[in-house]
Amino acid sequence: MSIISNLYQGVSGLSSNSARMEVTGNNIANVNTVGFKAGRANFEEILGRTVMGSNANNHIGQGSRMAGVDQNFSQGSFLSTGSSTDLAVGGEGFFQVRGTQGGTEGSFYTRAGQFRFDDEGYLTTGGGLKLQGYQVGADGEVGNKVGDINIPASPLPPQATDSIEMQIGLRSDETEILTFDPNDPANTSNHSATVTVYDSLGQAHEVDVYFNKTADNEWSYTALVKTDETEAGGVEDFTEIGNGTLTFNTDGQLQTETGDALGVTFNGAAAQAITLDFGESIDEGGTGPNASKQHEQGDYDTFLLEQNGRSSGNLQGIRVDADGSILGSYSNGEEVALGRVALARFASNQGLENVGGNLFQATGLSGEPVVGAANNGGRGAIFGGALEQSNVDLAAEFVNLITAQRGYQANARTITTADQVYAETVNLKQ
Repeated sequence: MSIISNLYQGVSGLSSNSARMEVTGNNIANVNTVGFKAGRANFEEILGRTVMGSNANNHIGQGSRMAGVDQNFSQGSFLSTGSSTDLAVGGEGFFQVRGTQGGTEGSFYTRAGQFRFDDEGYLTTGGGLKLQGYQVGADGEVGNKVGDINIPASPLPPQATDSIEMQIGLRSDETEILTFDPNDPANTSNHSATVTVYDSLGQAHEVDVYFNKTADNEWSYTALVKTDETEAGGVEDFTEIGNGTLTFNTDGQLQTETGDALGVTFNGAAAQAITLDFGESIDEGGTGPNASKQHEQGDYDTFLLEQNGRSSGNLQGIRVDADGSILGSYSNGEEVALGRVALARFASNQGLENVGGNLFQATGLSGEPVVGAANNGGRGAIFGGALEQSNVDLAAEFVNLITAQRGYQANARTITTADQVYAETVNLKQ
């Protein structure tokens, strides 16, 4: 009976070491597969029988078998590709994709970030599964529902200016008190600043803001726009669209600002009201650093000049930030948020089921996916223009291959030896 057991022990060793060579061979075959996670064969002993006696050590095994294959989810190195739709995860987490894989429809998870746009503007894998994330609404806010990421190829619509922020520096030692003349603003003002605004059609227009000192620590401002045509003789014609006053304290900080929103209607465009803000004054709770100032001496200056309008523009490219935000670059110089890539995190990565195609599926052992923004909640950061390479260690795999081969040879020798002993036993009758 023990000789027969020797034969089966050898067979089990052949089977388990053969399986180990399969796992190792698969690792080596996928050394250049993006996002591939190496497998590891786990063996366990087969208990055969117990020798008579109460000694706990009187057990004889029946050989070995492969208990399973573990995935090594350690981080792979990054390969820079320069393609904006190639993404890599640094740290914990998987890209979530939806579609059909192997006849099964549902959600799958992958570390392979080779994505591309399909003909409808969806980000997809090479197999057509759609990348999941958050869309951006018409108000520019990122939504909170996970779904297919679609990047619109339509032009960015124009946006009329409704806010101007201006921070200026005015001279406290100015002594010239001028009477402002809107027909000759350049020669009847102490200082001016020009800002480009946009109407509802996306057309650009210049708004000139002129400043006049009216008393110590007090200034007035007047906003003008040029008419479409110039009067005969080359004299420019201006239209006043708003005015107000600024006062400063003895430290040169903005104390108060008054004035209604600028009201203007450009040819062919809708009427618009534009708020002109010179910074948070002391009366509004400000302390001075982020507001217009009155210098003790020196030149006039403009520290900040911003407005929120834009012309229309065509999408020229995208980039992805560490938190998964997809930002579109447009021909009008604007960079606009278009979506956000989501990442999924699991309680146990080892519980995921490998379904092929660089894809995993959630199981009861992995736990439910916790999906959210990248670089948050324990999820890793996303690197655009890069791919995570396979984490296969070739040197270690070759050592595993050698040891599996030696184990196979040794178990084959066990079988031949047991066979010879069995033959000798049979020949005893002769």
